[in-house]
Amino acid sequence: MLNGTLQKLTIIGRVGLAPKVMEYSDGEKKMVLLSVATDEGYWDRNTEEWNKATEWHSVKFFGKNADYCAKNIDAGSHVFIEAKIKANKWEDKNGEVQYSTDLIGGVIGLLGGKKAEDEEPSEEAEEVLA
Repeated sequence: MLNGTLQKLTIIGRVGLAPKVMEYSDGEKKMVLLSVATDEGYWDRNTEEWNKATEWHSVKFFGKNADYCAKNIDAGSHVFIEAKIKANKWEDKNGEVQYSTDLIGGVIGLLGGKKAEDEEPSEEAEEVLA
């Protein structure tokens, strides 16, 4: 922590798809991309019903955390993640400035339990990883 500041994001959710493992050309470094869903419930006054809104988070893991994810995490895994937000700026091949925001995982833990076997990963999870 520098100058009394802290950046930490906590996600508790379920993994939507099997981890996407990417190895660098040197064969020693690895990155794993997880698509994690979190749900939030809210009361709709018009319908007088509880509703659920799902948010999808794409989280990148490197090094030992990537190895752990590749070996232990699967679609449906209930996970605890601590991450930081990394803003990126670059020029594309047309010279236009591009921006992106990544979630970089620092801590991951299995909370146990999986979705019911009959539940398929949603198309939303696939879109997050695309």
